[in-house]
Amino acid sequence: MSTVIADKSYIYRMTRSIHLSCLLTLFLSTLLHAQKSQNNFQLEDYTVQEGFLPVYYSEKSGKVLIKITDLDQELLYNSGLTSGLGSNDIGLDRGQLGGVKLVYWKRTGPRVMLMQKNTRYRAVSDNPAEANSVQEAFAESVVGSFPIMDESDGLIIDITSLVVSDAHGTVSRVAARKQGQFKLDSKKSAVLAEQCHAFPDNVELEALLTFTGEAKGDWLRSVSPDSRSFAVRQHHSLIRLPDDGYQMRPYHIRSGYMNIQYSDYAQPIDQSLEQRYIRRHRLSPKNPNASTSEPVEPIIYYLDPGCPEPIRSALLEGAAWWNEAFEAAGYKDAFRVEMLPEGAHPLDVRYNIIQWVHRSTRGWSYGGSVIDPRTGEIIKGHVSLGSLRVRQDFLIAQGLRAAFDSDSSSTDPLVRMALARLRQLSAHEVGHTLGLLHNFAASTADRSSVMDYPHPYVWEYADGSIQLDSGVYAVGIGDWDKLAIKYGYTHASDAEQPEVLAAALQDIDESGIPFISDRDARDPAGAHPDAHLWDNGADLMEELHRLRKVRSIAMRELDAGHIDPEGPQSYLQNVFVPIYYMTRYQEEAVAKMIAGYTYDYSDAGEGKIAPIHQDKQREAIQILLQGLEISRLTIPDTIIASIIPQPQGYSGGREIVQGATGPIMDVYAYAGAQIDHVYGLVLHPERLNRLQMQSEVYRHDFDVAELLDYIQNQPYDRDWSPYEQRLYDLGQYRYVKQLIRVARDPRTHDSVLSIVLVRLGTQRYISRLRRQDRSPYTIPIWREVELFLTQPTDYTPSPRYEMPPGSPI
Repeated sequence: MSTVIADKSYIYRMTRSIHLSCLLTLFLSTLLHAQKSQNNFQLEDYTVQEGFLPVYYSEKSGKVLIKITDLDQELLYNSGLTSGLGSNDIGLDRGQLGGVKLVYWKRTGPRVMLMQKNTRYRAVSDNPAEANSVQEAFAESVVGSFPIMDESDGLIIDITSLVVSDAHGTVSRVAARKQGQFKLDSKKSAVLAEQCHAFPDNVELEALLTFTGEAKGDWLRSVSPDSRSFAVRQHHSLIRLPDDGYQMRPYHIRSGYMNIQYSDYAQPIDQSLEQRYIRRHRLSPKNPNASTSEPVEPIIYYLDPGCPEPIRSALLEGAAWWNEAFEAAGYKDAFRVEMLPEGAHPLDVRYNIIQWVHRSTRGWSYGGSVIDPRTGEIIKGHVSLGSLRVRQDFLIAQGLRAAFDSDSSSTDPLVRMALARLRQLSAHEVGHTLGLLHNFAASTADRSSVMDYPHPYVWEYADGSIQLDSGVYAVGIGDWDKLAIKYGYTHASDAEQPEVLAAALQDIDESGIPFISDRDARDPAGAHPDAHLWDNGADLMEELHRLRKVRSIAMRELDAGHIDPEGPQSYLQNVFVPIYYMTRYQEEAVAKMIAGYTYDYSDAGEGKIAPIHQDKQREAIQILLQGLEISRLTIPDTIIASIIPQPQGYSGGREIVQGATGPIMDVYAYAGAQIDHVYGLVLHPERLNRLQMQSEVYRHDFDVAELLDYIQNQPYDRDWSPYEQRLYDLGQYRYVKQLIRVARDPRTHDSVLSIVLVRLGTQRYISRLRRQDRSPYTIPIWREVELFLTQPTDYTPSPRYEMPPGSPI
């Protein structure tokens, strides 16, 4: 009986096992069928492009696939925008590149992930375990995860989710600029099959992306036809890693190059972890033993065919200047500029591009690059030139010379000046894509580099007219640029490289050309007197004197002959603005002499820093205050009478001063912006801190108290007109407002704060005594100081007057 029961139990278990097995088989079959239905992958539905990673596209599904045959393969990934928003303020431009990522594939079950390696931390070692220990110590990132569609011959993965994604960060950029909250609308986004290509060493993929939401800012509304949505084209590049033939070149602080940087944990204890190498193109000579040789492969830049003439010729000529620098480095015809071949895509990594970019307002141009993050090798240079920049230079020229005052007048000199700047700009931005930094001290050394920001160098003829015909902008590559290219591109074997680079640095040092870059130049409160944007001259104060003479002539001569007679008279105000504020940048340069220091980028044991002599600082403040003399703040009656309000259909926009007099030009807002500009430079908290520190450390007589004395003891003329008197009172009021800003600023040192508070207390006392004066600013000054000193928590400072945007000019 027990045996029978056992047999029944065995039969039951076997029957149940078979039943479950059948169910499992049916389930797996159903699952696989469902997956196949979901993937809907039929190879015959796809067109195929063979290349580095074969690309498959189906018009039926709208999907784009790629085939992977080597999961261990590392590659580079980069995204960018083929089409942008056209707003300089939002900063999503046509041809904009994203950051380059070192990536690799990782299979996880039915999917393949694209992993980004962390290249900032490494162990360059022959010991795999040592290298792996660093790799495991720092996080990686996942760029995307993709389903496997077929694995019969390699892995075919669906990469559509990456191509049609906000990889460039458009949503976050729009939100950061306070233009609204948008999201990617997948139903209105799609792969652009005609822009998806597979080449032997790279894959290029593209999609149309639509973002929906509600615009909250005027910038987005002004460039999008519908405030509820906008569409851009996003590009992706998957790039084969360059071979090992590239020679990494050490970075040096005086070389003039941008660099890559990483921490190498395999370095000996007595060596720095931080490793730095310059960014540069690969270039090698056909004949390494010759003093001059043709390159194995030249560096070729291609110009956007969308550039019209005469701009096209100017850009080609300016960019081609660099060949002279490569000749100085021992190459013949190593650098060329050509037109982009028909059908070539500007973001294809095979082409170095100079692209002509349109925006609704003028803005910066820039030179970007696709760089191998492992080595610093520049794989693709990409220059973006803002198309409105040339019009700003034309506008400046328009204010300097009457081109419409007679039938025989011509705009040719104005156009020539604008094109001269465009040549220099083309060379400048290409220089960045060759690896070079700015050299903002070059203007003090006879304009020795195109990597500076040049101000137009105009001067007066003997007859009192203004010259625009020659020398306004430098022509050709500069001496500094040749020295820098020698450091970056002169051929040297690995064994010869230290000696060759040492010789190149010695040439740089012996040239006497200073090199100071962005960190020391961009801040208006900076301390280096030679480092500034848009200045000129070895003697900054003499140049300011000279430029003021040019401004005076231009102000005197400005009339309707400077504007197109076919346009409205109101446009004269647009022409007037850059003339009225012509000295703004040279004033910033001179201001850096106050509490300034001289120094350079020296090797250890060689560097010294010293303050500017106090007598020079006194001279600088006196010259700066001359810019606030009533005669310079006053707008001539002829100009006031000529500037009429904007007519219907026109707008001055951001290029004119925004005042408080409605449609009529606010002459006090113009003067107020100049006053706030100068006082903001001179009475910057960091500058005052340095000045007081100099007086204490170096025992200078010139200190913050004396500086304030210079400002407060300016001459007072009782014979002024009411307009002139009002300008003087405005200056007094803006001076007190700036002192209050200094007192409120948390950066202000206690010693400076004490001096400023004493001055404010004295000002309150004087203003109280003078409350019955007829001056319209005596009571406001008293009330302003009184409120700040007695009720600081309730005090809200009024905003500064602001000049219209100057940079970039």
